[in-house]
Amino acid sequence: MDFHIGDTVVHWAYGPSEIVRQEEKSFSGSRKAYYVLRVGNMTIWVPADDASHGSLRPPTSPNDFGRMFDILRAPGDPLSADRLERKSLLMERMKDGTLESKCRVVRDLRAHSREKKLNESDVLILEQARNFLLSEWNLSLAVPRSQAEDELNQMLEISQQGTPLPAA
Repeated sequence: MDFHIGDTVVHWAYGPSEIVRQEEKSFSGSRKAYYVLRVGNMTIWVPADDASHGSLRPPTSPNDFGRMFDILRAPGDPLSADRLERKSLLMERMKDGTLESKCRVVRDLRAHSREKKLNESDVLILEQARNFLLSEWNLSLAVPRSQAEDELNQMLEISQQGTPLPAA
């Protein structure tokens, strides 16, 4: 997929960003084309060939957010009680880069927190996933972040009213 200067894209790790320019850089005697992205007050370079392999994607369309909301309202899937196994699964989902995966991380960690106290790693992953989700929500649906946060919390409350989760 080719992107252009001025396009708004979503980076798998950093979230919504804007392509500000394209550059060629040489590293170890090899020249590569890069997209230069502005993410908040940060600038990152993404190899153009990596962009076609999933590191960049267009923002989720407003129509597709209905599916994300269904995920957030659904009861959470059980997560492993083993912290290392849980962290591995959650990090795999985070690296997936899709908004759907981020929604599942938020929903499932919130559900897990009803059964057990979240550890430091869980809290950090939950915060990253929430921020990513809320940033794209704000971009795609053009709602203030505070409104998106309120709506997210309401959806997560609905998910918690579902069937209690079995302990993993």
